[in-house]
Amino acid sequence: MGSILLTIALVGLYYQQYRLHNWEYNQDIRRRHTETLKERIRVWHGDIDDVGAESDPLGGDNTNLPTVNRASVDPAPGGVDHIDIANEFRVVPAIIEDDRYLKDLLENHATDLDALREEIHQQYSEFEQLREEFTTAYEPPDPIEEDGYSVATTSSFPTWLFESLLRIQRHTVETNVDDIQGELEAAIDRTGSGKPDRGTIAFGGHPAGGSTRYILRATLDSGDLSTLDTHDDAIETASLRLGEQELQRIKNEPIAEYADTAGDILDEMASSINELRTLLVEYEGDIHYAGDCEFISDSQF
Repeated sequence: MGSILLTIALVGLYYQQYRLHNWEYNQDIRRRHTETLKERIRVWHGDIDDVGAESDPLGGDNTNLPTVNRASVDPAPGGVDHIDIANEFRVVPAIIEDDRYLKDLLENHATDLDALREEIHQQYSEFEQLREEFTTAYEPPDPIEEDGYSVATTSSFPTWLFESLLRIQRHTVETNVDDIQGELEAAIDRTGSGKPDRGTIAFGGHPAGGSTRYILRATLDSGDLSTLDTHDDAIETASLRLGEQELQRIKNEPIAEYADTAGDILDEMASSINELRTLLVEYEGDIHYAGDCEFISDSQF
């Protein structure tokens, strides 16, 4: 009788040890999978050190997240081998955007990250829609006709106008109309791209994407740019007057509401990106990620 009880006890002990071994093995599988997912977290954030904190929280934004500028949004980085497409927007850097472990992370272990990613995409879409609606609704003024030349806006002028209104609305570095007008005057002084075959010269607004955006165009009646010196100062004055008049006019028109709403969306988007940044740091510091997936189930007992 005693030997039977001993046998039962040994079998029970063995079973407990077996279950403990399986539990430890499965936990190790989850831990290693979590580390694989953390590598994607670190790449996505781009500026987390080895102890789960942002390495330079006061040293500027060195992350791989989208960036909200004064009047525009930069997507997450494209990567060395990635060719950006016009108007392409990413919340996740291109280097891991199609990664299967990132997909697993978002679908099975960090659905709140996925929800934030979708929210930021939606905010960007709404912002771009407002920009398009503004530029479509904007009606350009008649050209200024003077003796020997005329001055008109270009197809890029509505975008410059929209972004100028945004910068005023968001109270960033340039906070009022006078600042924008001063910037425009300086740009007209330093820019000017002539097309001799058309007898035209174009003037730029603030830099966009590293290059000057030409927003105003003067056309000589003679069609000959060699006579430009005759009207040079007058053309610059007329160009500045046209730009200033339109800025003053549009800021008080209903169409300016597009820029007001877009500014609110950019503020919300900046807040969402900060929330994403914080959440990524929190996930990087977790020991185990909850949730099941095929990578774990295929390896566990």
